[in-house]
Amino acid sequence: MKKIKIKYYYKNIFREEFTIKIRDIDEIESIEFDIVNLENNHLKLLGKCLFTGVTDQNNNEIYEGDIVKENNNLFVVCYVDYEASYYAIPCNIKSIDKNCMKYETPYEAFLDGCHCVEFDNLHNKQVVGNIYTDQEMLKD
Repeated sequence: MKKIKIKYYYKNIFREEFTIKIRDIDEIESIEFDIVNLENNHLKLLGKCLFTGVTDQNNNEIYEGDIVKENNNLFVVCYVDYEASYYAIPCNIKSIDKNCMKYETPYEAFLDGCHCVEFDNLHNKQVVGNIYTDQEMLKD
């Protein structure tokens, strides 16, 4: 059975510092689960990204919202509801941002000027960032 994990990205509201927490479903469902005391740590939740169940060529876990590189091309990993699978959206399209996971079908992304690649078709992928802490990678 695939292990369900979620990666939480936080940003300190007073300093340019990021905090990342990874929790598996057992921790999330347990009574003792405590993501972060937001008031005491001055952190703002930026996003929650589900583990894809896949690792890159360096054995790093790949999550939704990760920026992956293959053959000098950058892609953002997104889950497409209609297809019930993960897709890679090229980072060089104008509309990509923290809402890149807005597409319900690959066709919607195509209409937005994006050529999606089925995530499984990326063979030599390497995680190089994410949409929350590496915004500069999303620009042309």
